[in-house]
Amino acid sequence: MNLIILHQHFNTPDKGGGLRSWYIAKALQAKGVDVQVITGSAVREYRVRDLEGIKIHELPVPYNNSFGFFRRSFSFLQYVFSAVRLVGTLPRPKLIYTVSVPLTTGLAAMWIRRRLGVPYVFEVGDLWPDAPVEMGVIRSAFLKRWLFHMERSIYARAEALIALSPPIARALIERAPGKEVHMIPNMADTDVFRPSTVRGEHPFTIAYLGALGLANGLEYLIACAESCQRHQLPVRFIIAGAGAMEHKLKQTANAARLHNVVFHQFTNREGVVALLNDTDACFVCYKALPILETGSPNKFFDGLSAGKLIITNFNGWIGELIQREQCGVVLPAHSPESIAEIIRPLVNNREKLQGFQFRARELALKAFSRTALTAQLVDVLMPLLRDERR
Repeated sequence: MNLIILHQHFNTPDKGGGLRSWYIAKALQAKGVDVQVITGSAVREYRVRDLEGIKIHELPVPYNNSFGFFRRSFSFLQYVFSAVRLVGTLPRPKLIYTVSVPLTTGLAAMWIRRRLGVPYVFEVGDLWPDAPVEMGVIRSAFLKRWLFHMERSIYARAEALIALSPPIARALIERAPGKEVHMIPNMADTDVFRPSTVRGEHPFTIAYLGALGLANGLEYLIACAESCQRHQLPVRFIIAGAGAMEHKLKQTANAARLHNVVFHQFTNREGVVALLNDTDACFVCYKALPILETGSPNKFFDGLSAGKLIITNFNGWIGELIQREQCGVVLPAHSPESIAEIIRPLVNNREKLQGFQFRARELALKAFSRTALTAQLVDVLMPLLRDERR
């Protein structure tokens, strides 16, 4: 049984970023599946590396969160053509597991299906092209029509669809009637991220760990820091990551003379663990757009695993979950200044804070265990891999 994972932004434990695809690969490998990965990279020429028995094909297709629209689009299409060519030179797989975003990985999967007859399963982590359309990044009426048509074509030809959140699952059921849809959200790595018993001599600390992109709306977080400083609330903000908005965010913080904001460079998993160990709360931040409330952000699950108070500025399924489980607070989407009043009781009452943190860890264990969720996904894929008709 052999399977290829198409994931342009694939990460390994030695890098920073989400590791969902890596854990899927390892779970399949444990079931005797020969797993290979095709990803994009900043390498100068194509190379293959073996990591714990998994072959990772790195295509010379650079991508960076700071890329503009046209450079991103070129990177996406370059990956598609390169991946399709490469699969044609490899032993024919039984199945392709395709990860979006970007949506264009599905285009590669469709072409491979047509040329080689290899079926694919398509994982949907964000609804595209809805997100860039709502954000105003894609404005051409022709391009919108083409992308929505491509989206539905990708769904229709997939053997099954994997949704990373309940609202995404509902959208897939509506857009691909009759298609098998499985809701398997992002995973809490409760073995790596654990509640820390050691805290530095710092004030109450809120950490944002992740991409510093346009969709993240981190001007909201800067405004939160400004509110806390103005109200003389002893709170420190750590912003750790990289992306297109990094320079502008630093400029805004400097212009506001914020002494309670610390920028930290993008870091790997061990670095994220160290940062979370020295914080009290994890901030999940996005622009106030309904489509962005459907996602399944890695930083949320890392924060739960580490037993941190979750603070977010959007509702959606995650906001509802936080409120229901009482493991965090949801700030008004358009009122960052309200943070000082809302979190003051938790800053001043360590026992109350620890109650929220305990419930966060419990939620990670009972609902989002990496072991349990990868097992669910393996159960979806193994019958397809064992199908002798393929």
